[in-house]
Amino acid sequence: MKEYEYQRNFDLETHYWWFRGVREAIRNLLFLEGERRLGKVLDVGCGTGALLDELAPLCDELWGADLSPTAIEFCRRRGHERLLVADAQHVPLPDASFDAITAVGIIEHLDDDAGFLLVMRRLL
Repeated sequence: MKEYEYQRNFDLETHYWWFRGVREAIRNLLFLEGERRLGKVLDVGCGTGALLDELAPLCDELWGADLSPTAIEFCRRRGHERLLVADAQHVPLPDASFDAITAVGIIEHLDDDAGFLLVMRRLL
């Protein structure tokens, strides 16, 4: 993403219909079997953190990862602490670390989507 887009997203994502709709769809998918605690969750490509805000009250532990240090700084502004700057295909966390992973708008931008999915599988 271009640097100026992070500020724009940060400003819009709490109220703009597209961002709200995407978060609602994710929430619906996560709770197909009814609302429950999500355990330990990683949001890969967390951007400026609006999905982290949405998931935080539902998780026992929540992590965000993004390739952009700028995005991570916006997440810090939202109050999130478990954050790392990382390439989606090289997340430096131990195997079987998470109960759920979200990765919205990521896979279509990767050259090695199968490799990415293997990394996500390793982390679950």
